[in-house]
Amino acid sequence: MLLDRFRISYDFQSHQLEFDIGASTTRIYDDHHFFVFNVFHNEEADGANFEYGYNFGGYNGEDKPLHTISTKLIFEKLSEKFAATKDDEYINAFGLSYRYDTYRTSVEYADKFLNGDYSYFKGFIDLRKEIRIANKHSIAGRALIGQSEGGLPEHTKFLLGGIQGMRGYTKADYKGNNISLFSLEYRFPIIYDHDLNLLSLIIVHAAQGAVFADTGMVSDKRDTFRFKDYKTDIGTGLRFHVDLFGIYPGIGRIDFAIPIGETEKSRNVHVYLSIGQSF
Repeated sequence: MLLDRFRISYDFQSHQLEFDIGASTTRIYDDHHFFVFNVFHNEEADGANFEYGYNFGGYNGEDKPLHTISTKLIFEKLSEKFAATKDDEYINAFGLSYRYDTYRTSVEYADKFLNGDYSYFKGFIDLRKEIRIANKHSIAGRALIGQSEGGLPEHTKFLLGGIQGMRGYTKADYKGNNISLFSLEYRFPIIYDHDLNLLSLIIVHAAQGAVFADTGMVSDKRDTFRFKDYKTDIGTGLRFHVDLFGIYPGIGRIDFAIPIGETEKSRNVHVYLSIGQSF
């Protein structure tokens, strides 16, 4: 069993700690079939997913499968408190996803006949690409398009802001049933080919700088390409390529972002500290 998902983030504006941790397992000598179990916690929900997937079609330049198709069972408890109470609501859902290289599409279906409290259909396309333009320099881009149908609970609506979206806005600023989001990031080296040992807990191999911009919108209407309604932010950040405890590779990240075109009152610098690359 391998730890294959380890994402922890802290939003200094909302003072919210979130995590998403998952472990995967495969049969010996079988790199096609895999099982994943992950647990997560955020401001509005706690939950767990159980996923079965199948890899096929060879490998890319980073020794990752080119194609993956998977299905999962989703269990979520809607509450701001970790402990269960009699007033909690639940979501039970099925999910199906397909990934080609760094491009992914996914659908999720929840219904009350699954013994949950909500019924909805939700899907998205998430396209990501990093292009090397020089030694240790790259440009990364992301496009996310999402649509839904039915009564989405608040925490499953698409969030425009936050560390996984537009970093110049908090997660609670804008949410909706549909989304379009675009990000562009220039990454450049600061320190590389280095081995800085911090108390044998973290070994820092490289430090990377980033300059980025995000733009997009959420809406309860189908049309999410009303460009005059788009929000925009810009920011900069640092990425530290490390080995945690000397064995688990990861990226420590700190981002600073500010919204563009907002009133002076809301034009605050947003700061995020997290583990994992932005996209």
